[in-house]
Amino acid sequence: MTNKKLWLGILAIVLVFTMAVVGCDNGTTNIEYNKFTLNGETYDLKTGEMYHYGNHLFESAVNVDLVMYTEEGDLCIYFEMFVPNGNNRLLAGTYNLSQTLEDDDYLQFTYSQGKVLLPDDTWCYVTGGTVTVSVSGSGNSAVYTIAIDCTLVDEDDEDAGTLKGTFRGTLLWDEGVLE
Repeated sequence: MTNKKLWLGILAIVLVFTMAVVGCDNGTTNIEYNKFTLNGETYDLKTGEMYHYGNHLFESAVNVDLVMYTEEGDLCIYFEMFVPNGNNRLLAGTYNLSQTLEDDDYLQFTYSQGKVLLPDDTWCYVTGGTVTVSVSGSGNSAVYTIAIDCTLVDEDDEDAGTLKGTFRGTLLWDEGVLE
């Protein structure tokens, strides 16, 4: 009888532990890919491209432009990104705004400008924030996850809100014209 109570007690402990582990939130959040919000409006991004413009200005950094847009073309997001020399595509990392293009070494993992073309054909300009890139795979089949969290101003230098969202997919690639 004592042996049965011992096993029953062990079973109860295992059951309680299992329920606690299974019932706990693992801390993950559901990310809606290819959706960006700006001032309460949500836009579905369909396509992304990157253009390699080389290191024609700097010795240690290479310019790779990133462009993402909706299927209708009514929203376009552009960033002029810099990666370490010897690379011709975006690398995984967090890119921060650097409008000072004087320190060659500082340019790596930065962007010098970002802008958004809105559906009403007006531009907003990035004043700060991050672009975080992760890459799975390589070459033309690489899948990029690009998370953007940036503040914007409009053409009159007035606050235009925050652009937030995550793009996930392959990026069309063009070597550009400047090598």
